[in-house]
Amino acid sequence: MIGRRQVKVTEEQARITGRQADIMDHQVEVERAKLRADLYDRRLAVFKACQAYVRETTSVPFDFEASFETAQEISDRLEEAEFLFAGDVRNEIREVSKRADAIVKERIILLQLASSEAKRLMPSSKYYQQKEKIANLANALRDELPGLSQIMGEEMRLYIPRGNSRGDSTPS
Repeated sequence: MIGRRQVKVTEEQARITGRQADIMDHQVEVERAKLRADLYDRRLAVFKACQAYVRETTSVPFDFEASFETAQEISDRLEEAEFLFAGDVRNEIREVSKRADAIVKERIILLQLASSEAKRLMPSSKYYQQKEKIANLANALRDELPGLSQIMGEEMRLYIPRGNSRGDSTPS
């Protein structure tokens, strides 16, 4: 009789242990989901800052103050991107930022040309060439922006199937 009772107690303990293991597995999944959601929010902030910077630097008319503010934001977000994204995505974000910075520098040159030629009735050909250069750089950067969302796409997914190792840096 004691033996049967002991067997039942052991079976009940095994059932409870199995249930505890199921609960722990569920808690691990909940924590992973929270981490993915947090990473998504932080990565989305980087992406939106990148979009805003491109939008501000390529807009006509150009607003130096707005561009400066978005430059500050993208600078902060680039520091975060170092830890949030895998190499290819991080490099692409840096490249987009550098290209936007180059447009701002070219706009400063244009502003200097306009200032130096203010007394002239007609701007020089150099002024128009600079405007054309800026337009070409801006168009190329705007055209590239959809590619950034494609590159970031894998790392922006909230759902990562178990056992899926596609090379992104999101914990599974």
